[in-house]
Amino acid sequence: MARGHTYEKLQELGYQVNKGQKAAYRFYGNNIFTRDQVVNIDDDDEECEYHNHCFNCQNDVDSSSEEQCKVCYWLICSYCSS
Repeated sequence: MARGHTYEKLQELGYQVNKGQKAAYRFYGNNIFTRDQVVNIDDDDEECEYHNHCFNCQNDVDSSSEEQCKVCYWLICSYCSS
């Protein structure tokens, strides 16, 4: 998700603004909400699997087999530990 979206765009993307949240900022007269202010509507209390590649060694990484860094929340590559 981008840095922020309008309420209408978030609904279109399958997200809902958390109750009681005010817009993080206004941009060209539109209220903009950030990703920490929303929740995925389709999320059934299951974590979605994330698949990508390691930016250091280019090996595949996914959230089902790699650990997550407690500081930055990125996945830690099991091959090169980046």
